[in-house]
This record gives sequence, structure tokens and C-alpha cells, in this order.
Amino acid sequence: PEELKAVILHEVAHIDLQHLKKRILMTSGLIVGISFGMSLIIWATALLMRSSGGTPFLGLLGSVVAFFGTLKILGKQSRSQEWEADLHAVVQLGADPQELANALRKIENQNLGLPLKSFTHPETIARINTLEKLAVIQKERKQRQDSVGKAA
Repeated sequence: PEELKAVILHEVAHIDLQHLKKRILMTSGLIVGISFGMSLIIWATALLMRSSGGTPFLGLLGSVVAFFGTLKILGKQSRSQEWEADLHAVVQLGADPQELANALRKIENQNLGLPLKSFTHPETIARINTLEKLAVIQKERKQRQDSVGKAA
């Protein structure tokens, strides 16, 4: 139950942080920007082809670069949002970092022990290590507060 709570709070963090809205804005901006840029490249290529007998290679190359560049930008945004949601869930929403780490470990194990590294998420082991460090920090902070409270 606590692992599930931590995972749900991670997902709630995405909502609190308006990640979907930011993703839509980023994607829309990229589509508009890349469409405009590609239109210029295709237009310039057509002019060059007409005057020099060249090939449409520049337009094709531009399309490939734009496609992979867009994927890279969106992947970076997504991975950053996952880190942000992990931290927001723990620091602002009260998710237990150890329980979230445990849930991520179970997800990793369901992946047949293969490292879960994807386009949209950071490496799971890095997230687990960070969450476990947060769990230690929280535990130490609580112990200090408890000892100060007893002394007073």
C-alpha cells in the first residue's frame, strides 16, 4: 500500500507541476519552429536545384536532423520531468522516498532485471539511488528533531 501511495503521489506531482501542459507547449513550439525551418530549407534547396542542377539531398538531410533533434529535445524534457516529479512527490506531497524506490525496483525487476533506460525516463537505478539518499536524509532529520524535542 505505501509503495502504491508513493507511485500515485509521483503521478499527482506531474499534475501539480503541469507537465502535460508543458509537454504540449514544447511539442507545439517544436512543430511550428521545425515546420517553418524546414519550409525555408526546402525553399532554399529548390532555388539551388533550379540554378545549379543540385539534388534535394539538403531537404532530406534537414528532415532527418529535425526529426532526431525533436526526439532528443522531447526526451530530455520528459526525463527532467520524471526527476522533478520524484522530488516533488517526496518533498511537497509527502511520498516516502524509500517506498517509491522500492516500487521502482519492482518495476525494474519485472523488466527481467534489464536496466530500464528509455527515451522518456531516466535510468531507474539513478532514481532509486537518489530516492534512497533522500530517505536517509529524512530519517536523520527526523532523528535530530526527535532528540531536540526530547531535550526541551
